[in-house]
Amino acid sequence: MKKVLSLTMITMLITPLTMIVGGGVASLEATPSVRLELTSDLPLQLGGSAMVETDQGWRLFSSIGIMPSPYVELSNQVIMLIPDTYDEATAQLINDTIQNSIVWRIMGGWKAPNIGFYTHIGYSLVTLGGGASTAALIEGITGESIEYERDPRSNRSPIEIDAEATLHLLGVELGWEWRLKELKPKRWLTLRAALGWSYTFSSVAHLKADVSDRKAVVQEAYQKLERAGEVYLVDTFETYVHPPTISLALGYQWD
Repeated sequence: MKKVLSLTMITMLITPLTMIVGGGVASLEATPSVRLELTSDLPLQLGGSAMVETDQGWRLFSSIGIMPSPYVELSNQVIMLIPDTYDEATAQLINDTIQNSIVWRIMGGWKAPNIGFYTHIGYSLVTLGGGASTAALIEGITGESIEYERDPRSNRSPIEIDAEATLHLLGVELGWEWRLKELKPKRWLTLRAALGWSYTFSSVAHLKADVSDRKAVVQEAYQKLERAGEVYLVDTFETYVHPPTISLALGYQWD
């Protein structure tokens, strides 16, 4: 089921990207420049992007990629530099929950004429990632505990908890771009660099332990732990996960 959902979401995310590219290619006279890029938006994503820009400098930009675990770890380290945010245990749970997520961004903006300066503002979706966490980690963070003596098997076979989340972010960036080399007439190799900031305005977290074969009292205890963990994650995402971003993109542009 999750694989089917993943394929459906990927199709939904890619469709706007292909529409932008297809529309730009089909009407080069009306849309003077179209660009495809390999993009890193640290710490949000590593992927690809497409952009269409008018003669007046107005542009529409869309990208899709993944959030590798090292990117999540870097984001956690940056946030934990700020006093009174969160600790290593929470950072580990966040990593368990959003690592390898699909990240889709759509942004609009404007580029100044005759120079490389530009600005973008838009929306990012982080979803369909995560992995396995441990009950002990969530217990330590939330204060909710499992009475393991009620289920002797728990000591022999620890139960993992599947963790995943969806984040909705607003973002802004200021950047500069260069035409590095004209490969063919009106075909350019480009480089783009930017500094930005993203704000998590909404999120949903899901924690699920496979305890269907355990006693009812154990299932109930894990459900309480899952709910406590989900509330804690949503509060953490929306309170603290507002990372700065550093973007670098290598592109191919035709005018």
